[in-house]
Amino acid sequence: MKSGSPVSHSSAEERIFEQAAGWFSRSRAGLSDQESAALLAWLEAAPEHAAALELVASAWRESAEAAGTAALRPEVLRAKNFSLATGRGALQPARALQPARALQPARAARHESRRTGWNLRFAGGVAALVACCALAVVAWVAASSDAVYQTIRGEALSVALRDGSRVTLGSGTLIRVHIDPLHRECRLESGEAEFEIAHQGRRPFQVAVRDLTVRDLGTRFTIRDRAGPVRVVLVAGTVDIVTPEQPGRPTVLAPGQQALIDTQGIHVAEANLPSVLAWREGRIVLRDTTLAEALDQWRDVAAVDFDLEDPGLGQLRISGVYRTTDVVAFLNGLSRVYPVGWQEKSASHFSLRRLEGGR
Repeated sequence: MKSGSPVSHSSAEERIFEQAAGWFSRSRAGLSDQESAALLAWLEAAPEHAAALELVASAWRESAEAAGTAALRPEVLRAKNFSLATGRGALQPARALQPARALQPARAARHESRRTGWNLRFAGGVAALVACCALAVVAWVAASSDAVYQTIRGEALSVALRDGSRVTLGSGTLIRVHIDPLHRECRLESGEAEFEIAHQGRRPFQVAVRDLTVRDLGTRFTIRDRAGPVRVVLVAGTVDIVTPEQPGRPTVLAPGQQALIDTQGIHVAEANLPSVLAWREGRIVLRDTTLAEALDQWRDVAAVDFDLEDPGLGQLRISGVYRTTDVVAFLNGLSRVYPVGWQEKSASHFSLRRLEGGR
C-alpha cells in the first residue's frame, strides 16, 4: 500500500482563496467571453471555489483598502477556520468511519444513514451556493459597464447612466465612463460636460480630468477642459478636487463657486452661473468679453471658424446673448455696434475686417 503525506488543509485553502481573489480582481477589470466561461468552469469544478469567491467578495466589501490578493490576506487567514469542503469536520471521508462500523455494525449503519442524509442536504446546499455565486458573478459582470460618449463640434448630447446619474456633453466633448458595483468613475478627455450625480453614499462618483480628480456624493457640477485652465463649477451639492501636489488636502467647493486649475494651482472664486450654464440651453453669453475670447467661445460651441484680418480687432470688448445655432445674428449685431465687417469665406468659415473710419 502506498502512502504519502497528506496535503495541508491550510495550504489548499490559501491557494483556493488566492485563486478566488485573482478571479475577483479580473472580474472588476472586465472579463472576455472566454474568461467568463473559464470562471464558470472554475466555480463548477469544486464547491469550495464558490464559497471562497463569496468570502472574497465579502472581504472586499468590508475593506475599502482592498486592491488585490495581498490586501485580502487577513480575510484569508480568518477564513481558514471556516470549513470549505476540503476534508474537515462533517466533510471527512467516509473511510474514517469504517473501524466504527466493524465494531458496532448497527450503530455504524444508523450513523452512516444519518451522515448520508446530511451529505445529501449539504450537497444540495453546495449546489445552491454554486448557483448563487455563479449568479452573483454574472450579476457583477452585468452590473459593470464601460462606455465612451463623444460629440462633434456644434453638437450636444444628454446621457442617462445606469446608476441613475446623467451627463450632458457639450460641443466637441469626449468622456469615458466605468461603473461597477463598487466604483463609479469617469474621465473627461476633452471638452465640457455637466454631471448630475445620483446620491450613493458608499459609492462616490469620481471624474478625472488631466491629472485632477473631482469627487462628489450627490451633486450637480460642470467641468470644462479646453484651451487654458481646467474649470470646475459647482451648481449644487458638494465636491472636492484632489491634485497630485496635495493628495491629502482636497479643495472643497461650495454651490455657486468655481475653481480654475492650472500650473500655478487652484484659484477659487464666485461663478456666473447663467453664463456658465448657457451652453446647456444652446446659448452663448458674452459679458464685457474681448472679441478674441468671444470667437474662441463660438469655436468651442459651434462648428464655425473665424479669421481676423486685423489682429487689433481682437481687443474689442463686447456683450450680448446669442443662440449657438445663429452665428450670423452675432456677426450682424457686431457690425451694427462696431466698425467691423464680415464675409463668409466658405461654409461656416468667416473673415472679420475693420471698416474704414473705425479705430
